[in-house]
Amino acid sequence: MNGIGMIRRLGVLLVAAIWLAAPLAMGETYRFPLDQQINVGRGDVIFPTAPQVTFESEPSGGFARFHLTAGNGQGQYYWGPSLYLPNAGITSLDLTHPDSIVEFDARYYQDLATNTNPYGDAPVFCILTDTSFRRVATHAYYWSAYEWQHIAFHPASYGRWYWGDAAFDLSRVGMIGFYGTDWYGTGNDYVDFRNVTITAVPEIDPAGIGSVMALVSGALALLERRKRLA
Repeated sequence: MNGIGMIRRLGVLLVAAIWLAAPLAMGETYRFPLDQQINVGRGDVIFPTAPQVTFESEPSGGFARFHLTAGNGQGQYYWGPSLYLPNAGITSLDLTHPDSIVEFDARYYQDLATNTNPYGDAPVFCILTDTSFRRVATHAYYWSAYEWQHIAFHPASYGRWYWGDAAFDLSRVGMIGFYGTDWYGTGNDYVDFRNVTITAVPEIDPAGIGSVMALVSGALALLERRKRLA
């Protein structure tokens, strides 16, 4: 294969690679196992802290446990745990792309001996908070037994939030957290969380792809002209 042919083939492969990679737009994925506190020198990422939130372990891995005790969820709403992303070095996340996704594992323990209506009320809601501290919340995910559930949702296409601020900015998410209720608890219930994963997919700029294609096409055309003049 001569030089022109090789460059032409490389150019075609380059353009194909750009077009194939664009729809996938891998983006950035942030994983928080919640097996221990995170502090990179900016302050704790996970709050509240002990004794309300403790870090536990089992053969399958570690997790955060939110204890539903007096004043902290027993017989009422519980709020947390939450992850304050700027303290992890993440100023904010843009989740406006339809493929951006939030995932987490959770399980809800209600003591069958002391909860007066075990699993009659065991919800977990997920809250997103923007950098201006405006919030939106998902609808409830419910538990009927103490077992892990994997939850995943696409914020940009979620639809109607359970509640939230109309001015909430999905392009500047700075905190993710959880809340729920434990109306029938008497102090022995808790909720476990692990593997919070946020994938922020960037928007692909069609103009940028077009510019690269034009550059490749122009280079190939120039090489062809030089060959004819040689």
